[in-house]
Amino acid sequence: MDWTIQRDLPINEVPNKSMRAVVTMKPTTVGLLKQYMSHVTGKVGRAIAAEMGSSFSLMFDGWMRHSNQCLGLYAVYMVNGERRQLLLALSPMDAGQIADAHLDHIESVLDLYGKELAMVCFLVDSNCSTDQSVATKLRVPLIGCASHLFDLAVYQVLEDSQTQIDLIHSLMIQLRQVKNATTLSKATRLKPIKTNATRWSATFLMLQRYVKIRDTILTVNTVEEYVPRGNAHHRIVALIDKLEELDSVCVKLQAEQRTLAEVCLLFNACVEKIWASI
Repeated sequence: MDWTIQRDLPINEVPNKSMRAVVTMKPTTVGLLKQYMSHVTGKVGRAIAAEMGSSFSLMFDGWMRHSNQCLGLYAVYMVNGERRQLLLALSPMDAGQIADAHLDHIESVLDLYGKELAMVCFLVDSNCSTDQSVATKLRVPLIGCASHLFDLAVYQVLEDSQTQIDLIHSLMIQLRQVKNATTLSKATRLKPIKTNATRWSATFLMLQRYVKIRDTILTVNTVEEYVPRGNAHHRIVALIDKLEELDSVCVKLQAEQRTLAEVCLLFNACVEKIWASI
């Protein structure tokens, strides 16, 4: 079982002759392996349920994959003064993305552990309307994701520089064309990077890459008209300096032991030192 799970192998590998030829473990069957998995799942579930107690918080996040909505649900609680964060379920949500569908899904997962919605003290998640609605229906506080809040604020900074960002994005698109990419590759191993609308960090990386290879870009004659000059270039460099400061804050927010009080201090410092100069 450990061999199959740790190596992320399909269960039908168990009786496979080629696999059996390279391992020294005693032969087993798919049916027996499933029995052991079910037994271990039950024991682990009961251990988690006992450790969670009757008061805990929930942290969850959803994402789409090939039009399928999935939800990861974590229990967050304290044991002997230490915070525990354990995955309770990672499963598809067939009922949709509305708040009631989330509640039904969460309730069904908690039922597997012998827990009820009334035991939930607060929620930890992003600050979208669905999550706010879930917290309201449960009548518990919602601790919004600090990184998500920070991202929303950074996007406001980027909006003021969208003209420069679009200019660099157009330049990168041109540099990724076959002939231009070939010319560029003769002078540097660094590849042009495009931005990603869902992540401001991708914009940051794109701008950084532009500055690193700008001298090389100037040797590609076919993109000369896309290269920022004078004040336009200086504004991009200034924006990168600003984003470097913001990126350092983003890294600090993701520290495992970061407290809400420290998050507030970081946000206040950003308002005073960074946003005040924008």
